[in-house]
Amino acid sequence: MICKKVSDFYTTRYRVHYINDLQQVWKNGRTWGCIDTPKREHLFLLFLQGGATYTTKNGKTITVKEGDLVYTPKGSEYHIRFFNGDGDRTETCGLRFELFDENGEDILIQADVFHFAKNKVFELFFNDVQRLTYSVPQIPVKYNCVLYTLFSELGEIESAEASDKNHFGWIQKGVEYLSTHFNEKTSVEELAKICHISAVYFRKLFKRCLGVSPVQYRSALRLKHARDYLLYGSDSVNEIAETLGYFSSAYFIKQFKEKYGCSPHTYRLKHRI
Repeated sequence: MICKKVSDFYTTRYRVHYINDLQQVWKNGRTWGCIDTPKREHLFLLFLQGGATYTTKNGKTITVKEGDLVYTPKGSEYHIRFFNGDGDRTETCGLRFELFDENGEDILIQADVFHFAKNKVFELFFNDVQRLTYSVPQIPVKYNCVLYTLFSELGEIESAEASDKNHFGWIQKGVEYLSTHFNEKTSVEELAKICHISAVYFRKLFKRCLGVSPVQYRSALRLKHARDYLLYGSDSVNEIAETLGYFSSAYFIKQFKEKYGCSPHTYRLKHRI
């Protein structure tokens, strides 16, 4: 078997043999496994509701959530336990298929169980699969086109993630500084200077890599530590606000309520053991 990254599918000649799609419902705590009985085909499985924990034969554990897409390659062996999340059951839909190179040799997208975080394109993909499943007559080439589109999208996701990891190196020192000095009024310009890049570029890379602005990131860190102080410390709300660098207790209380839905005092009364 040949193992290729999904990003390699931009330059790889391959062909798909469609098997069939499946829809399943699992109760909380249900298990399924194929240890010592290797999978005979590839499977894409989308979690519509609930999630699961995969444990592979070599002991690796993967937890997937609602909206995630899981790939289990041909030949893989694993155990899976389903959990319901916020609902009363776990629902999945999947597509079994085989994948070959131009010489007829099996291709693996990943060597072992792998999951892709929630992305709108996954839902669209399975909508297309289900539409084709109920069409008459069923045309194999159309299934192949749908799979080719998914491979292309997965390749773009992987390439973007790799790019973000490379870009993170440019701002890493600034992020680390902010993570340990979140109670100080460090400006974006000062953080950018630590990284030897411009403030404009620092903001751009910070948002791209972490999904929030430096100000939002610092606010989240402050509120997380505020929660810990309330749960495990004895300082008053005013003292916590001062320790975390808030210019006023009123502003701290306002920010905390927006984040956690109640005042710091109420949060301490409700959650402290």
